[in-house]
Amino acid sequence: MELFYVAVDKEKEKKRKRIGRRYRALLGVALVFLISAGVVYATDFPNSLVESASLLVRTGSDADRGQTVTLWVTAVGPANASPTVAEFSSSVDFYPFQSQSVSLVVDDQDGYSEILNVSVPVVIGAETISFLIDNSTDASVSELSDANNRVSSLSLSASVVNSTAINYTLTFKVHVNATQDSSVDTGTVTAFDTAGGSGTGSQAGWFAYYEDVKLTSLSANPGTVAIGGSVTFSFAVRQDHDTSVTPVEDIDWITGKIELAGVEKCSDTSISAGVFSCSATVSSTPGTYNYTAFLVVTSASNTGNQSVLVTVTALASLNLKVVAADGSTLASTLTNTYVSINNGTSYTKLASAGWANFTGVTNNTNVVVTLRGFNSSNSNSALLVNSSNSVTINVTATMNRVLLASIYQSVSWSFKKQDGTVFTPAFFEVTFGNNSTKKNITSTGVFVNGSNTVNRMYWLGGNVKNSSTGFSVSSDAEALVFSGRIYRVSYVFRAADGSAVTPSQISLVAPNGTTIGFAGGYSNWYMQNGTWAPISILWQGSNVRLNVTDTYSPSSDGVTYQFNLRIYSVALQGQGLSDSTLSGVSFTVTFPNATVTGSLSANSSGYRSVGYAGNGTLSITGFWQSVKVNSSFSYALTADISPLNVKLQVGKDSSSNFRFAVGSGKMVLEELVSTYQVEPANVVVNDTTVLAGGGGWVYDSGTHLLTLTNSSFKQSTTIHDYSWNLGSTLLIFNATGSETLFKVSWAGVVVSTPPAAPASGPDGPGGVTLVVTPFTIGMNPTRYTAWIGETTTLNVDVGWTKVTEITVTQVEILGNHSGWVVLLTRLPQPVIYTAGGPKITLALTITVPADAIPETTKLSLKVTAESGGASATQQQPVDVEIRSRSAPSLSLGGGTNLGDYSLYGVAALILLIVGASAFGRSRKNRIRTNPKLSRHDVG
Repeated sequence: MELFYVAVDKEKEKKRKRIGRRYRALLGVALVFLISAGVVYATDFPNSLVESASLLVRTGSDADRGQTVTLWVTAVGPANASPTVAEFSSSVDFYPFQSQSVSLVVDDQDGYSEILNVSVPVVIGAETISFLIDNSTDASVSELSDANNRVSSLSLSASVVNSTAINYTLTFKVHVNATQDSSVDTGTVTAFDTAGGSGTGSQAGWFAYYEDVKLTSLSANPGTVAIGGSVTFSFAVRQDHDTSVTPVEDIDWITGKIELAGVEKCSDTSISAGVFSCSATVSSTPGTYNYTAFLVVTSASNTGNQSVLVTVTALASLNLKVVAADGSTLASTLTNTYVSINNGTSYTKLASAGWANFTGVTNNTNVVVTLRGFNSSNSNSALLVNSSNSVTINVTATMNRVLLASIYQSVSWSFKKQDGTVFTPAFFEVTFGNNSTKKNITSTGVFVNGSNTVNRMYWLGGNVKNSSTGFSVSSDAEALVFSGRIYRVSYVFRAADGSAVTPSQISLVAPNGTTIGFAGGYSNWYMQNGTWAPISILWQGSNVRLNVTDTYSPSSDGVTYQFNLRIYSVALQGQGLSDSTLSGVSFTVTFPNATVTGSLSANSSGYRSVGYAGNGTLSITGFWQSVKVNSSFSYALTADISPLNVKLQVGKDSSSNFRFAVGSGKMVLEELVSTYQVEPANVVVNDTTVLAGGGGWVYDSGTHLLTLTNSSFKQSTTIHDYSWNLGSTLLIFNATGSETLFKVSWAGVVVSTPPAAPASGPDGPGGVTLVVTPFTIGMNPTRYTAWIGETTTLNVDVGWTKVTEITVTQVEILGNHSGWVVLLTRLPQPVIYTAGGPKITLALTITVPADAIPETTKLSLKVTAESGGASATQQQPVDVEIRSRSAPSLSLGGGTNLGDYSLYGVAALILLIVGASAFGRSRKNRIRTNPKLSRHDVG
């Protein structure tokens, strides 16, 4: 097989990146054909045709695998073209210290990315400022020369104009302090490329620079000033060239000055938003004065001087006295009363006699008087009797004036519930009609006139004000009464059967969202308006609230609300395994709040009323003849039960002659047939004979009960036989028969019950042994496929019943290839029963070595789990079929079949040759064959 070699001129590497793009696709198609033909299995082709490329060739022969063929490509480009400075932006106006932008375009015909840098000189007056644009990496700009620090905020942006040109935009602030406005030219702008080529250009009038400013306005505040007063002058400055342009703040070569009759009065060197301002003291002689503003500029003439008139007047005194609306003095309430004239912000406090004195008032002027305060708990302002709370006084000389205030003294108020009883709100907020001020009222005292509104009257965290609550004060010593929406309510509570019950505590969510709890009597509680919702009604320690929608909203006094509760009537009926009634029964009951009753004796029918119990679970323990025969029988209360049948583990022998039970370390037998109602001579238990009088039993001739007191008579996992030897008659019975006496538990939970006893067994006649199986192992399927040299994941489910939680403590894999299997799940693995079903999923992997042989291997999964201290083990067999994946073979010589691939191989070689030929022609011999590396046979 022959492939061409083409060399690369690496010195032109960067300029050739675009040359091979259109032909790389054609060569890639050839490679695809080779891959399709099964000849080329891997390639290491460069990103562009500028370096060596390797083709890894595989044939059907092992000796030919992994041979490498290398291609070289040489690309020839055009000669270097020097850059040119093509064009400049149109002239724009620059002002001192204000940012503006100008641009220029640099063109390099053999690729804009080769521009190295551009030097840009700017000539303003007698100064030349130079910038350097660096394009070696990302475009950036710096000052090349700026002897007097005229430039600030210099930045650059670059954008592509076309395939060879870049537009550079310079943005900067300039302050030249020129002697006059000027047109700014460039010097010789020079652009260099990376090959050392350069080009130049220049622009006359690239931008215009304007520095002159002028005054455009002047104002004085105030325009009329009393003798010795101060006036502030403000004078606006704008650019002389364009008066719509406001100078920036740092024009530090300009000073604004104010003169009066040629004498400087004040000055300012710090301009703000184009405005100078300064203050001066006016003359001590009344009259009208003409002030002039002008600018002092260090390097340019100033224009537009402005003038303004200021009037200086003589002074007067104004004495104001405040009294109540009826003319009476308010000396005791003047501590917070204030008077203001003109501006309404600077207030003077009244003296104890009710006077406020204002000196230095401009003579022959109108002043506006307002009042504020008096008692801060009742108002903030607006106290004059007239509705506008202001009065205008013409001051013509020193004068006294009396003001009438709408102030009323000794006003009081009280608050009452709907039934007339008094309450005290947490706070009381009023909007005063005379000035719309909102204020919390905390004490009695003086008040103002006007229509006032009660906004909020808070009690128990809620607003209890009536919607129409409003008031006004029109006289002294007025007594105000405010009614709150607070109502007397009562509660009754009913059990499920309608009987009245009394809970221990009730908790309610108040209208403001807080929770309030109370206990005891539930009559005549005061509740505010709004929606109340009971969240907890406790009875026997449980929340027995029935409905979450049991809400109510008090709107009238004396209403009673009823709540139906989840409290149920409970009665118990103790029954034997084959008896509907049973005497000698008693119970202990654990209520949902964990309180436990004493012994509750049932009647001769086994019936016992427990009374009322709240929702939740009852735990019931049953006793028969003082022997515990049931432990923690549970029942969830959802309705009245009368009675609840409690099946007690009390059985009969098959002939119904004896009733018996085992528990609490004892066995008790009751003679039911008069034939046997005598104390036996002995009792045989588990092949052990217990003799009469030997201390092994107690016999009650009145109740015909025989109690075996040896605790070994009670067994927990194996059914045993019991026999009673009555003289010449030996009664034999087993503990199961058709009844169930024993149940097997694991971790305290019953998980199995015994089947009917067989005629014989490992423990003698009628005996049977129980096997505890608290959990199972599930695998679906039980037969798996694993691949040689690969890893396969297996999932194992461990499930259980009865108990609520389980912990997998150990997993073992047994078998010939157990070393291939790895458990991914960390142990121990505890899980608590959830509604989705009790199950633990364990993950395992089986990794088959590459040198393994196909076979079917048998493994065994051994799982150990525990719950509540009890442990158990289960095993599950698993079949794993070991298989290999067959790789397709290729054959290229030595009698092999090449027919399936020959067409693809020939097509690929043709595409490579055509591609190389087209590659050379398209660039007019820019890509040429290196004579030093002509051809080479590799196949």
